[in-house]
Amino acid sequence: MEKNVKVCITAASGYMGSFLVKELLHKGQTVRATLRNLDIYDPDQFALAIQGCEAVLHMATPLQHNTHTLRNDSRRYGILRFLEELLRKVPISHIQDAIEAHLFCTENPHVNGRFLCASDFLKSAVVASHVQKRYPEIRIPQD
Repeated sequence: MEKNVKVCITAASGYMGSFLVKELLHKGQTVRATLRNLDIYDPDQFALAIQGCEAVLHMATPLQHNTHTLRNDSRRYGILRFLEELLRKVPISHIQDAIEAHLFCTENPHVNGRFLCASDFLKSAVVASHVQKRYPEIRIPQD
């Protein structure tokens, strides 16, 4: 992407959006951000935000995310463990990989479709082991 391209990011205060804002500003781009008050089902509400932008990265989602953790929820934890045993591994994607994938698609407008951002599938026990080594103060239950 050329320097000083104006990019609109919807849901710029969200997890992915905030990382994209940081990366685009670091690359010298001009960022226009939308936050949470727009109705994503009403395109007219986005018209002003995207006007004059050369790219739009749509991070807003209509989904209602469940922020409930698996802590003390043995039923959900058991289901996830069962699925992991069936699949043997789970995909892991680092936020920076997902950001780079979004920027790559923006910089190469001829690409389209869906992309996988996970370079490997890991067992959750392997991930837990790495976390335990790096952060020994965190207690990770062993089963």
